[in-house]
Amino acid sequence: MTGIKSTVLVISPLNTIINQQVEFLRKGGLQVQWIQSQENMSTQDKKAIKSGDISILFASPESALTKFGRSVLMRKPLKDQLVAQVYDEAHCIPSWGFAWRPQYSKVDELVSLIPKPILCLSGTLIGLIFLSIILK
Repeated sequence: MTGIKSTVLVISPLNTIINQQVEFLRKGGLQVQWIQSQENMSTQDKKAIKSGDISILFASPESALTKFGRSVLMRKPLKDQLVAQVYDEAHCIPSWGFAWRPQYSKVDELVSLIPKPILCLSGTLIGLIFLSIILK
């Protein structure tokens, strides 16, 4: 499939979740990629990202905020195709981000890099946690 004009960035906390979602969506025929470390990505995956032929791009907070991850997100045509950021398991941002996974508390940097609409998803996101994410 070529000519994809819109891409959604999905930030997810666990590689296991990302892997399951990528496999499921690819079986459904979607053009999906996953920003991992540069060494762990196949040449074919890098080529698909570079060409912009993807509809959904997954990343962990850590991989999105690396030098390589930032370069992927800022490279055209992908940069121009990004239409939204989705934060899966958003309740993890404040609970994991300040002690266990510091990169998670820096997701606001992605908001600055990609000024597009944001969707926070969680099965357990309560009001106070949601408010702390918004105020960050």
